[in-house]
Amino acid sequence: MNLPIQLSEKNNSSTHRPDYLKGFAAGMIGGLVGTLVKRIAEKIAPTRSVDATSAPVRLADKVKLEVVGTHLAEENEFLAQQAIYWSFGTLVGGAYGAVAERSPNTASAAGLPFGSAVWTATHRAILPLLDLAPEPRRKTVERQVNAFAGHLLYGLTVELVRRQVRKYL
Repeated sequence: MNLPIQLSEKNNSSTHRPDYLKGFAAGMIGGLVGTLVKRIAEKIAPTRSVDATSAPVRLADKVKLEVVGTHLAEENEFLAQQAIYWSFGTLVGGAYGAVAERSPNTASAAGLPFGSAVWTATHRAILPLLDLAPEPRRKTVERQVNAFAGHLLYGLTVELVRRQVRKYL
């Protein structure tokens, strides 16, 4: 039975030669598209209240305060948020692509484990630890589900795009 979306990439490990640069490039393209899909999903199913400051803005403010000694100006918040958000999503996708070159099983289940891992690492560990966002349990169930679903969409998109791009590189 052929599924329209294969859950795992068929790979003959005896002929597979990792090319980490190509894997990273394919993953970055996947990460860029995945970030776009996640941003669209967040417009449809918000992950935080409208008045809540985003984690990227809080991070930029903390960094600027530490480096320069002043807070991030309100007129620079949107640009800082976009720069951090898009850079993170693209670079994490690139790292995923490089890892998938070394260990093709990493790309199993159409990227869903990857999306789940990104959500777990960021929302359950890094962001709360750095006091950039509350732990998920402090959010409404709806916001938690929206955030997790957005990350699953991100992982799925990164893998599907990475897989196709990598075929052409």
